[in-house]
Amino acid sequence: MKLKKVKEFVDFFNKSGLGELEVEYQEGEIKSIKVKSKDSIQSSNLVSKQANFEIKETDFQVIDEVIDGEEVVSPLVGTFYGAMSPEEPNFVNIGDLVTKGQTLCIVEAMKVMNEIQSPRDGKIVKILVENEDVVGFEQPLFIIE
Repeated sequence: MKLKKVKEFVDFFNKSGLGELEVEYQEGEIKSIKVKSKDSIQSSNLVSKQANFEIKETDFQVIDEVIDGEEVVSPLVGTFYGAMSPEEPNFVNIGDLVTKGQTLCIVEAMKVMNEIQSPRDGKIVKILVENEDVVGFEQPLFIIE
């Protein structure tokens, strides 16, 4: 596996909601564990067997921000959409006040558009995914405070 592919793997993993991911390939394997705490490195413990490449600490993103609030998670695996269509504005943006039951986004799964609603009244303080990202089951999408 070439260094470029390893960096793509690290970028994908950093953007995902996964806590741990192990990938096996012909030359060996890569295992990555995400550590979520203040003053920690987001991805650590990249391990390779039988592959010859070097990963530097500078290849990782340092977490320096802790956000209080409630996570709104995806109830299913699918594709995240922030708006009803590309021509329309997003359902919500950072800083918006939302009410319980308000649509925050859509997660498309098997051609079915599933509206994800706010579990409570609050303020959107963080949007954790980008439009058209593939999201996993219980992956955090938003933080509401």
